[in-house]
Amino acid sequence: MNIYKSQGIIEYKGEWAILKCSNSITKYYKWWVDRLEWKKSSTTLHGAHITIVNGNFQKLSRSSLWKKYNRKKIDFTYSSRIMKNSEGYYWLNIKCPFLEKIREELGVSSTPKWPYHLTICFIDPNSGKKV
Repeated sequence: MNIYKSQGIIEYKGEWAILKCSNSITKYYKWWVDRLEWKKSSTTLHGAHITIVNGNFQKLSRSSLWKKYNRKKIDFTYSSRIMKNSEGYYWLNIKCPFLEKIREELGVSSTPKWPYHLTICFIDPNSGKKV
């Protein structure tokens, strides 16, 4: 397993705060998932991104600190180990202390319910669709 560095740009979309990442990262790992699983995967709905705050915190979008870091470029690291769950999602674990800082400033836990990750793709576990 290798650790790589990349950058993303913080964006606020309604009641969501995300770190928009390069689609080339997810495209590369999606290619591997398709070959290793022998099934065609689907891409993520919102493109390559890391969720900072999801839409479950509507009141945060009215905070004076909301959009404080809009369009800020920040660094993160990610693991090359592809993770998956029984529901068909594939992702890479990431580390980014700055994302924890943003959440703390907004008054929510510095660690989200699901650890920071970059979703690669989805394969319906009930699908027999081969590559």
